[in-house]
Amino acid sequence: LREQDYVIRTKRDGTREIIVPYDILLNALQTQDRNFPVFLLFNARAAGRFGIPPTCHPAAQISRIFTLNKYPNTVVLKSNQFWLEVDEEPPRRYLLNYLARPQWKGKSFDEISDRALLPETPEAFAALYTAEAQKIAEITAALDLIAATDAAIDRRVLDLLRHHGSRGQSAGSGGSPRSRSGGRGDGGGAGSGNRESRFPPETSVKVCAAESIRRWLRR
Repeated sequence: LREQDYVIRTKRDGTREIIVPYDILLNALQTQDRNFPVFLLFNARAAGRFGIPPTCHPAAQISRIFTLNKYPNTVVLKSNQFWLEVDEEPPRRYLLNYLARPQWKGKSFDEISDRALLPETPEAFAALYTAEAQKIAEITAALDLIAATDAAIDRRVLDLLRHHGSRGQSAGSGGSPRSRSGGRGDGGGAGSGNRESRFPPETSVKVCAAESIRRWLRR
């Protein structure tokens, strides 16, 4: 997922941030439904979905996409040079994510307006945001499972260390010198020591499960 530019990270306050790239999500929806309604940005502008102030520089190249707190209906493509005025929240939320994708950077709005896409109807936006919520829920569930599995492995390893430690203390406190020295009388050779330190099968299963989930997240 990270190879597809999904953002999956933990903030300093411990909360997770998961950002689903809308171009990939939109492509998946179009694959499922070839009639999924979309505009080219050129047509979306003509239909009044957003406006471009006359003071903007049409040749300005897209750099960082953001919105201004002072003007919350704007989607800035180039600071102080080019921005869109988007009054409705669904398309504005979409454009802030979609236009930040790397394929648009360094290009002007005119260069991308006949290629970049915008969902056409309220139902299309609803479908996109529902798919986004589902994807975030899947990733969150996988991360929760990884955390739970890691915690279970840590507890199991700690229990094993405590168990082996207590056995070692018990063996060292009694018995014949021959047994304490690891002689053949009690099978205390290298082979026996390896058998005693081998982790139980369930621990290996948990490790494999955690690694499988991590590989899924890296797809």
